[in-house]
Amino acid sequence: MGERTEFSGRCLCGAVELCISGRPLSVSYCHCASCRRATGGPVSVFVGFNEAQVSYPREAPQSFSSSAGIDRPFCRHCGSRVAYTDAQLPGRIYFHIGIFDRPELFVPECHAWEQARLSWLHIADRLPRHYGSSVSRP
Repeated sequence: MGERTEFSGRCLCGAVELCISGRPLSVSYCHCASCRRATGGPVSVFVGFNEAQVSYPREAPQSFSSSAGIDRPFCRHCGSRVAYTDAQLPGRIYFHIGIFDRPELFVPECHAWEQARLSWLHIADRLPRHYGSSVSRP
């Protein structure tokens, strides 16, 4: 990813902007059914940061609790999915890669929930494939 440590992004309508300082914690594909339903796509790619690295110059996203301890921030104006948070990972936020102004700067490092991957989806890489979460939870 190089030396870049300042990142920006926004939702579809621009009401939710984000400014991030510092390196990401992780970049991961997620194949779980919950992410598919939340995004409408066959796979998600998340870029994780500490919440302290993130600011919202205009307005912060709203949140939807999709299951116990899981929140999925979104723009209340246009409905764009912005991120994912997990109560078991306090202080962290995982942004959908498509919200960034320069998504090409983030290269996935692994696949999470590989056992839930759609059988017709083949991503030809040699990245580690986790059959559960790629992030350890307490």
